[in-house]
Amino acid sequence: MVHRQSGGRRTQPPCSPVGSPVGEGQAVAPRVQGVLQQGEGPWWQEVGRVLEDCTGSPCWSLDLGGALAGQEAEVVQAVRQARSAAGTEAGPSLVVVRAATGLRDLHDGDVHLLALGEQVEAEHLVAAAVALEHPRRAQLVSLTGSSGGLGVSTLLVRVAAELSRLGWAVAVADLDPGGGLGLLLGDRPLPGLRWADLDPQETVFLPQRLVQALPSWRGVTVLTGDSRGGARGAVAQTVLEALAAVHDVVLLDLPRGQAPPPGCLPLLVTSLDLRNATAAEALSRHLPAAAARRLRLVVRQGGLDLDVAELEGMTGGALLGVLGYDRRVASRQQRGEDPTRCRGAAGRDAARLARSLLALLEAEPDTEREP
Repeated sequence: MVHRQSGGRRTQPPCSPVGSPVGEGQAVAPRVQGVLQQGEGPWWQEVGRVLEDCTGSPCWSLDLGGALAGQEAEVVQAVRQARSAAGTEAGPSLVVVRAATGLRDLHDGDVHLLALGEQVEAEHLVAAAVALEHPRRAQLVSLTGSSGGLGVSTLLVRVAAELSRLGWAVAVADLDPGGGLGLLLGDRPLPGLRWADLDPQETVFLPQRLVQALPSWRGVTVLTGDSRGGARGAVAQTVLEALAAVHDVVLLDLPRGQAPPPGCLPLLVTSLDLRNATAAEALSRHLPAAAARRLRLVVRQGGLDLDVAELEGMTGGALLGVLGYDRRVASRQQRGEDPTRCRGAAGRDAARLARSLLALLEAEPDTEREP
């Protein structure tokens, strides 16, 4: 049975680095209802305190009765019934139990069952609450080149600008350790945080607060590196989760050989010459199975060793678009100018690719949006 608990003494959450949602005494997940396994002692006190700091309201108490391993669905159903009986407004519930019960984590729609060990990790609880408060809404799309010189980064910012123009909320994340994407966005550095400004040990970011601190370019949220370096460590996944909560599409500039994040639609930019086709085949073979099934090819004109059907057979990917070569784009980049403001074939190709991408995303939504 689930019971409401009265509020106890509130404590100030622990301070944490810039970008963290904890440390300002405000609830970071006010829509979430905290539910805690019934019990007494330091473990329950600590978990209850963190949950109440996150949600801004008292936890409910959960009497597990004889619930054992394998009965996670029954626990989730009991929480839903109690919520319905109490007449509470619709909202997600974070249900915390001790791992010693044998119960395991389960995410079932608007109820997340979280089994914690004897050591209470406040950051883990905060991350779970924020993920429920800000569920992922964005499609993740990665762009990778089969070799250098194919203009992947330039294509990425062009597609991002076109998607933004079409009314989509777009973010761009440069996952290259060198972090040079910002050099393509004009002759002056954009104001805002870079990868090096984010604490690599941070486990959760409030989406809106992070976005407000990042550069904005033509309506696109941008996170890239600078002379201090680019993306590093596990914080990249934490950042992507925050960006995905408040955008429609997140475009990733993905280095060759790096696996795309779960649920990501991979775009492989290549050419029909044998060298690039062979490199594309090797990259496709190292993709996780789920990503390999969704692989799409963007072919840069220039090589005639193979045809598109042969390239599709080598990589297992399907053609999404074809790009021409525009010398004016390269000239603008060499002068340090914004390559997206160059009109011509490159702009038309990027616009067509953006529309093809949108049609694909609408017809084939990813299945991994729930945390």
